[in-house]
Amino acid sequence: MTKAILVVDDNEAIRKTLAKLLQRFGFTIFVAGSEQKAKMRLTQIRTRGVDLRYAFIDVNLTDDISRQEGLSLASRIGGQLSGQTTVFLMSGLAENERFAPEVGADGFIHKPFELEDIIELLDPSDRTSLSL
Repeated sequence: MTKAILVVDDNEAIRKTLAKLLQRFGFTIFVAGSEQKAKMRLTQIRTRGVDLRYAFIDVNLTDDISRQEGLSLASRIGGQLSGQTTVFLMSGLAENERFAPEVGADGFIHKPFELEDIIELLDPSDRTSLSL
């Protein structure tokens, strides 16, 4: 079964950077810049029978920081795929860390982040499959 990661962020540079890094570990990467596109990607993942191992989700998927679409998305993934998918919330606002346990996320990533920190979040068995 194909191992996959979902990266959801409105910042294209972050999506591309994470996708490039995580592909090196043999994952199929699904990216989305909005909640709507992320829901479409989730449908693709279910249809293809892909093993969604991780989801990296930005809390704020628009410039309007009062809208926190990433929270409902993380809650949805956690509710539907609990135990199968490790969900990480991401934000440049430290105060958003408090939402991680509320929505069932497994962790929180402060932006900006170091790529080494992302690698450390992967299960050790997933880190061994590095393909250069």
